[in-house]
Amino acid sequence: MTNNIMMLGTGMGNQGGISSVVNDYNIYGILKKLGIDYYATHKDGTKLGKLLFFTSQFLVILFKMPSYKIVHFHTSVGWSYIRLSMIFVLAKIFRKKTIWHVHTGEMLTYYADSSLLEKYIIKFVLRHADVVIALSSNCKKMIETLEPRASIKILLNTVNVKDYEVNNREIHDPVNVLLLGRLEYRKGIHLILKAIEILADKNISFVLAGDGDVEGTRKFVKEKRFEKIVSVPGWISGDQKLVLLKEADIYILPSYQEGLPISILEAMSAGLPIISTPVGGIPDAVTDGENGYLIEPGDSEALASKILFLSKNHNIWKKLSLRSSEIAKQKFNMSRIESELTDLYGSLI
Repeated sequence: MTNNIMMLGTGMGNQGGISSVVNDYNIYGILKKLGIDYYATHKDGTKLGKLLFFTSQFLVILFKMPSYKIVHFHTSVGWSYIRLSMIFVLAKIFRKKTIWHVHTGEMLTYYADSSLLEKYIIKFVLRHADVVIALSSNCKKMIETLEPRASIKILLNTVNVKDYEVNNREIHDPVNVLLLGRLEYRKGIHLILKAIEILADKNISFVLAGDGDVEGTRKFVKEKRFEKIVSVPGWISGDQKLVLLKEADIYILPSYQEGLPISILEAMSAGLPIISTPVGGIPDAVTDGENGYLIEPGDSEALASKILFLSKNHNIWKKLSLRSSEIAKQKFNMSRIESELTDLYGSLI
């Protein structure tokens, strides 16, 4: 039987949230169950390698697209948005139903920093997509600000919760704080480093895992002689990530901008209290005082204070840990996204 849905985005083996989302769709069986064929339009590597890969895939997609009824795009900002907008125009020429799935909380900043041509492209796609998917109510408002005529549906991210579950979790000594993601300003890496300085003598260790400014972060750790309390392993995935989540006690992500971070959902599934910021879709996952704490963006002292508080109050840590697991199972399990995508595709077909 011919599948009805063509899905497009970054390669499943690449770094980043979109890759994690689609990988989970594939592992859980959603692609097969719902009749979806996935086509990567991007792979990690050099600029030339990325361009050559996109060009070859564009030709494959041009040949294959006529046989599908729906084209579902997974996009972020910058090159992700632009390359997929080219294929979006192709989908419109072929009169396909289109879903524009926006995996970012940076749309307003992206639009403000774009050229006039890019601004036009951004609004054109949002206006003409049959459905624009936002990751949260906050992300929906951002998209509406850019293009009030967009037809928007909220679809929260999900993860394979069972993959990350840790039974009988107890707090470690020393308490271990974890970050999984890009080591950059937008994610608050400078705030984390300030918090580490504040907590350097408090029997708390840190693992800062991800890509981005890995060398700069390692340089800071070396200069401050924090090697015994801070580990910077670089980008990790698969079994390595599961080990880090199991060994962690608290998950932190003091971002300035977000969609709905997959790393937070993975950490919740593993039963970790979350310390983050009320931006993008994070408040849809983290409730202050219930399964973690929400601090104001830019407040390194509050970040340090909440980490220290949880490290000293094990009963509260345990309550937040259990609640994180419960919320992940109830709200962010893969069965929900399968049902919502089934309904969405059915309404378009």
